[in-house]
Amino acid sequence: MNDDELEIFWSNDSLDSMARAQIQINEFILAGNFESVKTKLISLQTDLRNFYTQRCNVCGASFDSISTSGTEIMSFTHEWGYWSTHDCERHKFSLCSECYDEFVLKTPLGKHIKISKYM
Repeated sequence: MNDDELEIFWSNDSLDSMARAQIQINEFILAGNFESVKTKLISLQTDLRNFYTQRCNVCGASFDSISTSGTEIMSFTHEWGYWSTHDCERHKFSLCSECYDEFVLKTPLGKHIKISKYM
């Protein structure tokens, strides 16, 4: 998954990759090759951490959704229907809270956003 990817999802490729890794680990265990099991598990851990990391498309700040890094990312996805200038296009972007304030709230759009506390 590259840095430009904006949405976290399980694709068939991801599931196939995980299945292949599980098969490899099972083969290593059966062969008694526990060092390879350890190496493969470390590699999978790194892959999962990268899989769950989101980045702000403006400043590049990252948010790891499986830990608490102090930065939160808002992800927006919209699939345009017919009769628009963007027929059948999917637009996606992510913004950290600082860039959201700067590029959304401090613009004319900001006065139309309804903000309420939910807790």
